[in-house]
Amino acid sequence: MKKVIILLLFIIVAIAIVPVFLPKTIHEEAEYIYDANPKKVYDSFNNLKKMSQWFSWDKKDNRTIDFSTPIEGIGASYDWTSDGEFGGSVAITDAKEMQFVGYSLNFKDQEGNTSEAIFQVLDDGKVKVIWTFDSGELSYPFQVYNYLMKGKVKENLERGLKNLDEILKKEAADTNSNSANENEIKISEESAKQLLGVVQTVSVDDDSEYKIAVDESLGLVESYLLDEKGLNREDIGNEVIYFINENKNEITFIVGFFLKDKVAESEDIKYLNVPAYKTLTTITDNDKAAIEKATVSTKEYAKENNFYPAQNHWQVIDGDKVQIYIPVEGR
Repeated sequence: MKKVIILLLFIIVAIAIVPVFLPKTIHEEAEYIYDANPKKVYDSFNNLKKMSQWFSWDKKDNRTIDFSTPIEGIGASYDWTSDGEFGGSVAITDAKEMQFVGYSLNFKDQEGNTSEAIFQVLDDGKVKVIWTFDSGELSYPFQVYNYLMKGKVKENLERGLKNLDEILKKEAADTNSNSANENEIKISEESAKQLLGVVQTVSVDDDSEYKIAVDESLGLVESYLLDEKGLNREDIGNEVIYFINENKNEITFIVGFFLKDKVAESEDIKYLNVPAYKTLTTITDNDKAAIEKATVSTKEYAKENNFYPAQNHWQVIDGDKVQIYIPVEGR
């Protein structure tokens, strides 16, 4: 009995003393080399919506994410909840293109955590990513938690880096299989559709105003459909930008999703009924210069082939590609 008591006392003393010698913070990092476009790799970390598709700081499946505007670059952030309770938040605090992205992280009551993704373009064109995590300081005796979580943090970072590699490889394979069709202009008979979205009007010459308007609208509509109406991501398809009117000063457009099954409108989110059209369509890269060039080329093709292009047209966004549709009459 005496030995048992001594053993118990020893265990109690150990439990009380051991945490004193454990570090108050933890540092973990993971590395990965990507055989992919360096800009795509960087954007996968700098755009939080893209990042959420391949990585989660909270491994629970039933989490709900509320994205901020902007969704990429310094100031981008999101909160997540699990089972209706606040799970945490992440925000981009610093970034320099193709060099690094820095994050601040909060997990429920544990604040002051940071993370950084560092990018190195190697001589062979591949991209090395070094991803670090540094916890906030925990006081005695809670540093035991940090010690126990250390290995799991590294595993999570490594899992995320591998997930991203699989996504980038799939995108590259899809791009290669579709490369023959890219920038090819085709005639397409489009059936009538219903577009649920937010109407925006911005200045023609203000690219930042346009980008913010698109990001805000997509975030609002997506949150409405997924969180309030309970739709699945597969139910809403790809993002759509439908251009209603454009003059030398302003552009008016609606941003949202084509829906097969009708859901109720809200105060700011309305339907636009898009009639059946004969269209000219083409696929191009999802960047401003490529989209402008493809749109101009398609309208020129229309005139050369005795079509009359309408002013209204739309874009369907699929990752790093955009499919442009221009309604036409004639021939």
